[in-house]
This record gives sequence, C-alpha cells and structure tokens, in this order.
Amino acid sequence: VIQKIIKMSDEKKYLIRFMTSADVNSVEDFYNSITDIKYTHDTYRRIALQDFTTLLLIEKTKNNKETVVGISAFIRVWHDHFSTLREAYIHMFGILKKHRNKGLGSYLFNLTEYIQKNYFSCIRLMFHVPKHDFETFEFFRKRGLNGQKVSPDFYKMKSGKPEESILMMKPLKDDIQFPKETDFSIQIHPEVQFLLNNKQTFGFFEKFFAKP
Repeated sequence: VIQKIIKMSDEKKYLIRFMTSADVNSVEDFYNSITDIKYTHDTYRRIALQDFTTLLLIEKTKNNKETVVGISAFIRVWHDHFSTLREAYIHMFGILKKHRNKGLGSYLFNLTEYIQKNYFSCIRLMFHVPKHDFETFEFFRKRGLNGQKVSPDFYKMKSGKPEESILMMKPLKDDIQFPKETDFSIQIHPEVQFLLNNKQTFGFFEKFFAKP
C-alpha cells in the first residue's frame, strides 16, 4: 500500500480534494476565466455529482481562504458488456494561468491518470480539445495522448460560434507509476488518497448494478 501524503509548507499551501455541490459557483467562475468554451450552469452542477470524479487543485492562503486554481473532471464508460474494464473521458481540465508552467498541471494530470488506471481499471483515456487551442493540445500530446479525429461543431463558444474539436486518446498501460513528489507543498485529501491507495473490485454480476 502506497502511503504518500506531501506535507504542506507554512508559506504556500495547496490541497487536492474532490469537488462538492458547494463548489459549483466558484468552479464556474474559475473555469470561465480560463476557457472560451460556453458551458451552462447545469454542466457545472453535474460535474459535482457522483457520476463524475472531479479533482480540484486548491490554493489556501494564510487566512485559510480556499481558491480554486485547477480542475480535472472525468467520467467513465464501460469498455464492453462482458468485462469490468472501463474507458475514461476527461470532461474539464485546466490550471489558472498564473499557476501554469510550474509543474502543477502535470502533477494533477498524473494523479488523474493514476486513479483512472489503478483504482477504476480504465484501459483508455480520452479528451476533446478545441481545434484552435494549440497550448492545450500540446500539453496532452506531451503526455501521450494523440489526435484521433476532428468533430465538427462540437463546442459552443462564448462568441456564439461553433468550434471543431480534436479527439485525443491514450491507452493506459499497467506500468503507470504513482505520481512523483513535486517541489510544491501539496496536501492530498484523505478521500482522494483512498483512490490512490486502493483498487475498486467487484464481481461480474455486480457490474450490472454498478455505474462505471
């Protein structure tokens, strides 16, 4: 059993925890500040529900105020009707601009990837990126996802115009390693740590009553 909780420093404190319904408004404000995609308020409510697994990267200030500075929201589907294997789809992913290029986005992605493979037994990771968003495309390309196809009019943008998307995909292999410690003081919430330390298992017939 892996036991790795990175201690928080006194100067700057980050926390990775699950999103709850109380976070909906703050997450909507945060994501609207980093994307040109137009999402409804109901979309942000849905990613706080149990069908999704949504990790938030939180910056905690000295007065203990929490600010959302990163998100990784993903959902799963069954790979086929005859196994308990799954495929994972990242619905939202992003880091606040002033926190980029520091390794935080890579760490959040690595956590996401490890949880998908180790806990949920996902064999594939997928993500749609707006065709014009070269920065996001490159971020995921460098982490092993490759463009598969272009989907026309996939996104509705804030400008009101539709936008093509590129479907990116990556097989999740058995050799995915536990995320390496960073130079940042990051605390992992115990509920997230549970997914890192364990593997979900259930019998074949239980699958028919379980959500992916």
